[in-house]
Amino acid sequence: MNGTVIVCEQASHCREANPHVLKCTSGRCARRRRHSDAADARRASRQRNRCARELSMRAAIFCMFLGLTGAAFAESHQDTITSHGISAFGELKYPPDFPHFDYVNPDAPKGGTMSFRGFLASQTFDSLNQFILAGEPAQGLGLIYDSLLVRAYDEADAVYGLLAERLEYPEDRSWVVFTLRDHAVFADGEPVTASDVVWTIRTLQTDGSPNYRIALEDVASVEALSEREVRVEFAEGVATRDLISEVGQMPVLPEHYYQVVDFTRSTLEPPLGSGPYVVDKVDAGR
Repeated sequence: MNGTVIVCEQASHCREANPHVLKCTSGRCARRRRHSDAADARRASRQRNRCARELSMRAAIFCMFLGLTGAAFAESHQDTITSHGISAFGELKYPPDFPHFDYVNPDAPKGGTMSFRGFLASQTFDSLNQFILAGEPAQGLGLIYDSLLVRAYDEADAVYGLLAERLEYPEDRSWVVFTLRDHAVFADGEPVTASDVVWTIRTLQTDGSPNYRIALEDVASVEALSEREVRVEFAEGVATRDLISEVGQMPVLPEHYYQVVDFTRSTLEPPLGSGPYVVDKVDAGR
């Protein structure tokens, strides 16, 4: 073009988008170019905003992913403790596989009669089901049941495996895995299994008397990992120092027995347990 300026005298020429038109005396080209530049600027601004939002969203998702994986990694890499017992106050007195507590006489004579008159107990009883509100249960029924852990009365707050041969738990005690002894059985010879522990905890949480429901209210979940292993998880944010001990001292009930006996009803039928005693005969009303 050698520096020649082509002037557009008519608006119709502007609409033809002649690349050689540099000046329009009608003013329409200039206005159209200004409008085009403004539109381009708006499109560029929208594109930048869209990119910024996408980057911000991706960054948020990435941070969330890091947080979740970091929490899962931290939980999965907590140091765990495997032991034959647990205490709220330091070391245990008794070593693994100790034969008996120091205050127990393994050669104590057997036989005789023991009479119970518990605190606020009535003069008689009309039920052998001590786990529900209905009825007046007989005293001493706790002796027919064993628990996962048993209290040592010569220590401040220590419990040791009874039905459980060992327990595993993290430092924050937010969960525990109990491993049952392979020779643990109920009085009818049926083995005590992880399924019995799961059934016991869930049943006492829903149908047990208030004292059992309160004692187990911080249990978030319970599941059988195998025939002899059961995992108990506690609710987030609760004080966990004593929960393993409290859950471990709950009696373990036979699921197969209560498939034919109604747990929610009082009864004088001798119950089935795994403890050192059984109910031989019942003479109610005296």
